[in-house]
Amino acid sequence: MTLLERDELLAQLHARWSEARGGAGRLVFVEGEAGIGKSAVVGRFARQHNARVRTLVARCEAMFTPRPLGPLVDLVEQLPPSLGQALHAGQTYNGLFPAFLDWLRQTTTLLVFEDLHWADAATLDLVRYVGRRLDGVGTALVLTYRDDEIGADHPVQILLGDLASSQALHRIPVSRLSKDAV
Repeated sequence: MTLLERDELLAQLHARWSEARGGAGRLVFVEGEAGIGKSAVVGRFARQHNARVRTLVARCEAMFTPRPLGPLVDLVEQLPPSLGQALHAGQTYNGLFPAFLDWLRQTTTLLVFEDLHWADAATLDLVRYVGRRLDGVGTALVLTYRDDEIGADHPVQILLGDLASSQALHRIPVSRLSKDAV
């Protein structure tokens, strides 16, 4: 599938990825309204790197009862057994979060969480924890979210405010296609 008018977005993702591979971990928020093409761009980007580096893609779900750390639960088969055990034991701050960060330090990693606007509180805490500690980690954590569905008091807005001073944070807005592209 050809992506129209998305070369600049892919270039921005590649630039952040290059920085992450160089040891300056990156936390990249790809933001835009529903259906604008966030997932298409990020999916293309992830597929371009899938064969060369550890690439993990997971999604947050719009569930009435959110699963704690739902994206990690979806990735549990790709995680070391010790992380899976910590995840299922609910050992977040004192066990899982530091162990997960240590695991990211071991190998260059592209980690994608789609639909962060639906994330549970524990997933947002994981993003906050990892996002504040990415310096020296060869990881890019790419997060998509619908910016038109979150208000000033939405947990993702609060997370963005908490991480605003981080050198690792980058925001990439996705704009609508032109009439010619449509």
